[in-house]
Amino acid sequence: MSLCSVSDCLEEARQAGRCFAHHKRACRGQDLSAPVAKRHRTRFEALWAVVLAVVACPTDEASDVELERLKVRVRMAALRYADKSPRYARSQQPRT
Repeated sequence: MSLCSVSDCLEEARQAGRCFAHHKRACRGQDLSAPVAKRHRTRFEALWAVVLAVVACPTDEASDVELERLKVRVRMAALRYADKSPRYARSQQPRT
């Protein structure tokens, strides 16, 4: 197993000596030095991360837009956690 050629990345290299995230960034012409967002292994981890972000959000008027954005993220993460999101429901429908 070889590691991604981008400095400070410990993911497994898949294509062109880069991990999947850095390979996609290179194809899109994006900056490779920006940190890659951590993917959550479970739906609960994703929900918990969003809830913690809401708790850490400041309560002044300037952050109202950010708080509304976080509310949407909490709702979507909660639906995924409850497995009621349309994205998951579609994949579980029986094929005819």
